Amino acid sequence: MIGWIIAACFAALLIICMIRAALAPIVRAASLDVSAEDVSRSEAYAAELTQMLDIETVSSKQNADKAKFYALHTQMAALFPNLHRICEKYDFDGSLLFVWRGTNPSAQPVLLMNHMDVVEADANAWATPPFSGVIKDGRLYGRGVLDDKGPLYAMLRASEELMAAGYTPPCDVYFASSCTEETGGAGAPDTAAFLAARGIQFRFILDEGSLIADTPIKGIKGAFAMVGVTEKAQGDVKFTAHSKGGHASTPGKNTPLVRLGRFMADVDKHCPFRKDYPPFLLQIIRVIGRSLPFPVRILTENIWLFRPFLPLLTERIPALAAMTRTTAAFTTAKGSNGFNVLPQEAYVTANIRYAPHEPCEVANEQLRRRAARFDVEMTVINEGFPIPVTDYTQEAFCLVSKAIRESCGNIVTMPYLVTAATDSRYYTALSNQILRFVPLRVNASQLASVHGQNENLDVKALAGAVDFYKKLIENL
Repeated sequence: MIGWIIAACFAALLIICMIRAALAPIVRAASLDVSAEDVSRSEAYAAELTQMLDIETVSSKQNADKAKFYALHTQMAALFPNLHRICEKYDFDGSLLFVWRGTNPSAQPVLLMNHMDVVEADANAWATPPFSGVIKDGRLYGRGVLDDKGPLYAMLRASEELMAAGYTPPCDVYFASSCTEETGGAGAPDTAAFLAARGIQFRFILDEGSLIADTPIKGIKGAFAMVGVTEKAQGDVKFTAHSKGGHASTPGKNTPLVRLGRFMADVDKHCPFRKDYPPFLLQIIRVIGRSLPFPVRILTENIWLFRPFLPLLTERIPALAAMTRTTAAFTTAKGSNGFNVLPQEAYVTANIRYAPHEPCEVANEQLRRRAARFDVEMTVINEGFPIPVTDYTQEAFCLVSKAIRESCGNIVTMPYLVTAATDSRYYTALSNQILRFVPLRVNASQLASVHGQNENLDVKALAGAVDFYKKLIENL
């Protein structure tokens, strides 16, 4: 009798789970359809954006000359005259800060950010000149069109149009754009220090980061606006192995390179970092699960019951697996200087991306202990610092989600973990709500072109991007 009761309860529970999965909204890809008016606007925007793409603004730690950035400043002043006339402007060695005063001086301000520098591009590998905005077959090509001059243009164009219409926001709106984001230079830290010295606390901060992507993760179909609620902190560490050296004709056992190889293989096979599923990651799994087959939706819609089985899903999707834990990528190595010489010292370096739930020092200690097993020493080159997580149920995420709906149509919004670094990491003391999002819709190949070859954007996506910033400011 008890067995029948248990079986009946299990069957009832399974039926409830199936009903929850069946009732969940199914995510499907939405086409990028825009009105004729928006197409015309987008084409005009693209023509203006090319003028910013034409100016090569590759940032460099070796070259302190900011002439190319000041050339871009001159071009931006011509494109956005109202912005430059109405706003207060501050210059931090080529990095810019604008302040648009609102109607209520006592209201808490907001900060919108996008950077103006770009990474290098090999012209021989591109189908179009990388530092000359080219419109071809409905797409705009050029280094920085996605990262990050396109979003910078949309942000400033939106404010320019609102100002031209006589609009004044209810609170102060700050616009920050550094010229050193790609190299981790002084632009953002100097700007943040200036604001901190003035005692400014922001209602929320929105920086660049994730985009609106079709199939953002392999196997996940649909259009998703991925709003970064945090980012992985990053650091660099060095692992060194020593020996007495010697001639390669009489090698001993466990030479430095062998020990380093065994250590790297061990880390690759047995991840030393703690896996976790914070609330925002569970929400990501719920949302993307709605584009997966029905049996998988049973799991993702009922995480409260099937949580122990989540690794079966996340480990099959590398992008999700990387969100559950800290990662270590071995990047450089050096042994001896001769083919027939055993090294007295050999080393490898690793780039560490620290998960929000694991303090940097804890992850480093895990690596240090693992290295010691192979008689390998570890040295921290660049130590990461923790990045807070913004609650996706708070006001900032809701305002951004609303602006996405009003400007981009039937797009599913979800929280996201940005695995790359943004300038916003320097502003964590200035707001407890920091988001990372770019209102540009891209497909998988366009997403892959960021920092890669033939970086490009559909021209008709620009109107929605401008409208996003307008709606966000108007909804303040």
